Amino acid sequence: MKRILIVEDDNLLNKTLAYNLTSDGYKTTSAFDVKSAVFQLSTNEYELVLLDINLPDGSGLALCSQIRRKSRVPIALLTAKDMEMDIVKGLESGADDYITKPFSLMVLRARVRAL
Repeated sequence: MKRILIVEDDNLLNKTLAYNLTSDGYKTTSAFDVKSAVFQLSTNEYELVLLDINLPDGSGLALCSQIRRKSRVPIALLTAKDMEMDIVKGLESGADDYITKPFSLMVLRARVRAL
């Protein structure tokens, strides 16, 4: 069973993602801030990280760069930031995909399968 770490501070969105991905057969772990994400990444292995850029205790972009220095795990950034420079910064920080909010769950599921 493939494991996905969901790093999203919006409780409802985090739960919605976890529910839908679990329904698709993935095992999900939720983190709501950088600190808990770092802990989860240090204690578990994941096949994918869904990572919000704006987190209450730090930058998702900085966390993405930190993850990328240590791992090749696929990372998909989730964000409301949809300007061209934001997307470029996200991809240059090491992300494999950049998904802007709001997004379709069907499209998200397809991107998860692709990654």
